[in-house]
Amino acid sequence: MSRTMNESIFLDDLVKGEEQISVYLLSGIKLAGGVLEAHDSEALFLRQPIAQGGALDMIYKINVSTVRAGGRQLARKHADILRDALTG
Repeated sequence: MSRTMNESIFLDDLVKGEEQISVYLLSGIKLAGGVLEAHDSEALFLRQPIAQGGALDMIYKINVSTVRAGGRQLARKHADILRDALTG
């Protein structure tokens, strides 16, 4: 499975799951608590919590270091996908 395909599967699951995520930028800034609304080949669209105004932020993927999801089921699923990609 290609890196782009793994990335797309992971991000699609985050959109479907509507769980809060943290996005770490290359500049060191952490965007925490938002929900991934959508993504395409170049950008992530992150909805901030209502307490922070509920704004929709567009983040270019080229500026993203890490995307972290809090859900254990999602983490387990993607650990299996990554292990399979690395071993076979």
